[in-house]
Amino acid sequence: MNTVASVLKAMPSVERVRELEAELIKQPQVDLSTTHVVHGGMCARTIFIPAGTVLTGALTNCDNICIIHGDITVTTDEGTKRLEGFNVLPAQAGFKRAGWTHADTHWTTVFATEKTEIADIEREMTDEDYMLQTQRDGITYFKVAKAIEVTDDFQMFLKELNINVEMMNAMMQYTGDLVVTDECLIHLEKRASSIHGTGVFARHNLHEGMRIAPAQTNQMRAVAGRFTNHSPDPNAYFLKTDEGIDMHALRDIEMGEEITINYRQAASVNTAAHLFQGETI
Repeated sequence: MNTVASVLKAMPSVERVRELEAELIKQPQVDLSTTHVVHGGMCARTIFIPAGTVLTGALTNCDNICIIHGDITVTTDEGTKRLEGFNVLPAQAGFKRAGWTHADTHWTTVFATEKTEIADIEREMTDEDYMLQTQRDGITYFKVAKAIEVTDDFQMFLKELNINVEMMNAMMQYTGDLVVTDECLIHLEKRASSIHGTGVFARHNLHEGMRIAPAQTNQMRAVAGRFTNHSPDPNAYFLKTDEGIDMHALRDIEMGEEITINYRQAASVNTAAHLFQGETI
């Protein structure tokens, strides 16, 4: 509880909450009942938090409204507060919360969405969807620690390039230069990633040095250039060619394994860094 108290006594940074999260994942996990109501371009996500539960929230991608009924000490946009009874709070995107319930508490998050499937809504709501209660199967301390390592390294990469999150989001969402050909999908497939959003995965075993797919062709981003996620310990790299840029295997990659690159290496191949800002964290 001393660690929890130290986090809650002030406005904690995202990094500080993640440190707490990495400690909490080592402990027995509480089953938090989660329900959703999707209607009229909105989703209301409600969790029931038993008394005495210490928890952290996923980093949100969108502004939202929080409706709380119970008794909880929690970090808010205005600092740590004890919320008793019924409360309605505005919440900005980019916050990661930590809390401790003094009594049974219901917490509802309401946000806009055009999605209809819960998994799609969760991926839209947060880049940390793999940490949500509804997707908790298979979560381990190692996976959380690894995700923190990747996220921190990516944030460092942004600072090195002097790119802010807003600029990155704009580059991520731009699809005007995306091209998809049959060649793009011979060795990889595009699907949900535990690193972030959508990633690319090996369709079959790939061998060290082999060409996996085009990343850029005719000045257009291909699937590998748009959706490959960052890692400080990647299994692939980009290589400049006369026709554009290709992605190659840095080591043997097993079927079903997510293919990653280090964005620093990618940016060094093409200093017009927009090519390498696909679905990133």
